[in-house]
Amino acid sequence: MKKLGLKRVLSSLLSVAVLATTFAFSSVSAAGDPTISLSPSATQVEIGDTFAVDINITDNPGIAGFQMNVNYDPNAVEYVAKNYRGSAFSVSVNDYGNYVRLAAASSEDDTVDPDILWQLNFKVKDGTTAKSAVFSVDVDMLFNAQQAKTSGTIACKTSGCEVLIGSQTTTTEATTKETTETTTEATTETTTETTTEVTTKETTEATTKESTEATTEATTKESTEATTEATTKESTEATTVATTEATTEATTEATTEATTEATTAADPVAPPVYGDANHNGIVDADDSAQLLQKVLKNVDTTLEKEVANSFKYIDVNGDGTITSADCAHIIQKALNLKYFFPIENQ
Repeated sequence: MKKLGLKRVLSSLLSVAVLATTFAFSSVSAAGDPTISLSPSATQVEIGDTFAVDINITDNPGIAGFQMNVNYDPNAVEYVAKNYRGSAFSVSVNDYGNYVRLAAASSEDDTVDPDILWQLNFKVKDGTTAKSAVFSVDVDMLFNAQQAKTSGTIACKTSGCEVLIGSQTTTTEATTKETTETTTEATTETTTETTTEVTTKETTEATTKESTEATTEATTKESTEATTEATTKESTEATTVATTEATTEATTEATTEATTEATTAADPVAPPVYGDANHNGIVDADDSAQLLQKVLKNVDTTLEKEVANSFKYIDVNGDGTITSADCAHIIQKALNLKYFFPIENQ
C-alpha cells in the first residue's frame, strides 16, 4: 500500500510540473477582467506534425469585436492557413512570419459571448532543432457593441502556451551513443593511419611522373592563352572607346525626347482610399491597427504623414472624430470589400 501511495504522489507531482511548464506565460491585470488564453491541441508533437492553437476567452463580458497578435517562434513552427468555422465572428487573418494578426467583428455588430474566439493551425518545421514552440498573445483592442461607438476598449489578461517538440532522450541512451561514437572514431583513426602509410609510398612514385607531364602541358597552354588575351584586350578597348562616344550622343538625344513626352503625359495622382490608414492602396487589418494607435496614443497614421488634408479618409463614419468605431468599420471593410463606409454614403 505504501508503494502504491508513493507512485500516486509522484505521478501527481509530475503532472503539475508539466502543466506549470506548458502554461506559465500569463500577464497581470485587474481581478475580474476577461482572460484571452491560448491552448494547443497537443502538448507534445514531432517534426512535420500539424496542430491547432485555440484562442479562448474566459470571464467574457460580451464582445462585438477584437484585434490581437498571436506570436510564435519561426525557427520552430510555421503558420498553416486553414478556415475555422466554429467562431461567432468574421475574422481577417494575416501572417507576418513570426506573428499572426487577427481583426474581427460580429457579423451583425451585436455583442456575443463565445468561449473560443478563433483557431490557428501550425506545422513543426522540417529540420528544426528547437525543443519547444512558445506562443503568446498581445491584445490591441477588445470591445462590445456600445464601446465600438467610443474610444474605449475592454481591459483583459492574457495567457500563452508552450508545445514540446520531439521525444526526450534518456541519459542512458545519450551516454551509450557518445561512447560508441568515441570508440568508433579512435578505431577508424588508427586503421586509417596504417593504411595511408603503406598506400602513400606506392602511389607517390606513379603520381609524380604523371603530375610532371600534366604540369608542363598546362603551363604551355596557359602562357599561350595569356598572350592572346592581352593582344585582344588592347584591340577591343580602342574600338570600344570610339563606338561608345558615338552611341552615347545618339542615345542621350533619343532618351531625352522620350522622357519629356512620357512626363508630360503622366496621369494625375489618384486620391487616397477611404480607410487606407497605412496608405498602401488597400483596406486591411493593418489599417485598423494603425488607426487604433491614433485613438489610444494619438500617433499619426502613415496616410496623415504622406497626404495633406487626409483626415476625412480615416474618419470613415463621418462624425468628425477618430474613435474605435472607425476601427470597427475598417475591420468590416477588410472582411467584406463590398461594405460601404458611412462617409461614402453621405
